[in-house]
Amino acid sequence: MSYDRNLPLAERVLKEIKGSVTSSDDIIPRSDLPVLLPANRQSDIAKFGAERMQEFLHLVEFEEKVSSLQFKAFSYLETIGHPCPTTTIYVAGTNMGVGECGDTSNLAAILLVKYGCTSPINIIGLHGLKPNYEEFVHVVVVVGEWTF
Repeated sequence: MSYDRNLPLAERVLKEIKGSVTSSDDIIPRSDLPVLLPANRQSDIAKFGAERMQEFLHLVEFEEKVSSLQFKAFSYLETIGHPCPTTTIYVAGTNMGVGECGDTSNLAAILLVKYGCTSPINIIGLHGLKPNYEEFVHVVVVVGEWTF
């Protein structure tokens, strides 16, 4: 469970994911664009440029289609009484080249196992409110013992 042994694995996984999966944050950081509102479209275009905004919107639209397919797969598996293979479906989405935090966190867990991580791998969902009362939802991977 050595930190020294698992840190290079985590760095390798991050590099692999960044090289193969695009998220909306890769185009416009979510910290710069916390809420995508139609009313803000013109100011967002002025701030980020029309090309980046269009690329961002196309990626968000494509990721929503992939997520919709994932939801349909979840629903189908429930109707036939099978357990829901969350990780498998999320990883299938990242294999299409897109993914947000939940998708890429599940892929990271799979890759960490594949590359021999010896520490516990935790996929943690965070949900709460930001100081400005906007909803905050995020999924992260924590490698190692974790308590809260």
